[in-house]
Amino acid sequence: MEDGVDITANSVHPGVIPTNIIRYYIHPGLAGVAKMLLGFAFKNTQQGAATTCYVALHPEVRGISGEYFADNKIAKAGSKGRDIELAKKLWDFSMSLIK
Repeated sequence: MEDGVDITANSVHPGVIPTNIIRYYIHPGLAGVAKMLLGFAFKNTQQGAATTCYVALHPEVRGISGEYFADNKIAKAGSKGRDIELAKKLWDFSMSLIK
């Protein structure tokens, strides 16, 4: 955190939350089976929002910046999330869109 500036930036993974996407990407006859089989891995809406709310509001996280959070704790990002060269390409591309 920069001196005198109270701004932090973190990345948050809400988890896998069932949405209507199954309706569009899985054969209609298999949607129910897919929901049943994958249901153990899904989070409900409240569970999915929990990490975002925790990072945004909890006093324990105050002043922490530049981290990746999952399941209400700091986690290790995947290899692409830790790739500095890829991050630079994304930054440069994003900047080109707003110029």
